[in-house]
Amino acid sequence: MDNQGKTANVTRRVFLNHSVLATAGTIAASGIGAASPQAPVAQSVVNLSTEKVIQFSLVVKDAEKVAKRFSEVFGGSWRFYDMRPNQIVLHDKAMGDGSCYLKAAIGNAGGRSFKLIQPVSGQSSYAEFLQKNGEGFYTIGLGTLATHDQIVPALKKAGIGVEMQGDWGNGSKFTILETVEDLGCRIEFSSPANKVSETNLRQTGVFAPTGTSIIDMDRPTFSGGRRFNQVGIVLKDEKKATKRFAELLGIREWRYSSGPPGLTDAFLNGKPVPESAMHSLDVDFGNGWLGDIQIELIKPLGIKPGGCHQWFLDKHGNGIQHVSFGLQEDYDTLVDAMKKAGISSEFSASLVRAGGTGDVSATYFA
Repeated sequence: MDNQGKTANVTRRVFLNHSVLATAGTIAASGIGAASPQAPVAQSVVNLSTEKVIQFSLVVKDAEKVAKRFSEVFGGSWRFYDMRPNQIVLHDKAMGDGSCYLKAAIGNAGGRSFKLIQPVSGQSSYAEFLQKNGEGFYTIGLGTLATHDQIVPALKKAGIGVEMQGDWGNGSKFTILETVEDLGCRIEFSSPANKVSETNLRQTGVFAPTGTSIIDMDRPTFSGGRRFNQVGIVLKDEKKATKRFAELLGIREWRYSSGPPGLTDAFLNGKPVPESAMHSLDVDFGNGWLGDIQIELIKPLGIKPGGCHQWFLDKHGNGIQHVSFGLQEDYDTLVDAMKKAGISSEFSASLVRAGGTGDVSATYFA
């Protein structure tokens, strides 16, 4: 979390029509409230604490359209693919070499890869997600892991199933773990290719933007440009999830906080939040790290009418709500540019920091 200056934030309802996934640090834990370390646990089932988040995947209705909108906002080029995975496993049930057909777009922004998946035909967890939740963030991807074939059975023995698995034709498998109830999100990773053969991924095109993006991702705030450094996960029980992160994946060192108290000038969907409803915006947090990205677990308190986190939980259940990049000296300029581009603000507020040392501002874009 960024503890000073101004920041900007973004939600899961992304890049769609006039919507985007957007920016920055979060108002969530700005050093307010008591924090305590994760209690010690026994040896974890597997140890993924030294891995890094390589990619975020999103399920969309039109991968090419969303990719081009993404480029309008963040810049960057995209590659388009037809994907027909074989040896599909769906919820631990072998489906064989069915007719699963997906379209995908893969691009980069802020030091991360983004994969947009468009279900076309056949059975897949992507199609299930789209039908149940609509478009949005789907998995946190750890890339290719040499220990893939050891991790999957170890976690299965510990009660973690496979939501979807498939073979790309060159011996490489991808696995999406069924961890949304335990961890609040789905974890995805692949095995190395072991065959010199053509894959069943076929590149169908590329897209390179010709204009200037709304946000200049290469402009350094301090150095190195803007980098996505946080993923926000809304869930029912943040302490249960941190315990499971430690037990299953070896990710410890969690800290808890409540709040944020002291919110001012709060707006939901452009409408001011009355003083009588401000307490319903409060949430509990659990914060930890996976590689170089902060995992922010957010538990709404169930107070009505609630804020954007409560609305998300009520509509979708556990899931990835936002990705963020850190301290932004040009926060006001970014917010104005997003709004002028037709990207609406879902939530915005200022937070008066303890000790009267300034405030933090945040905006979630829908």
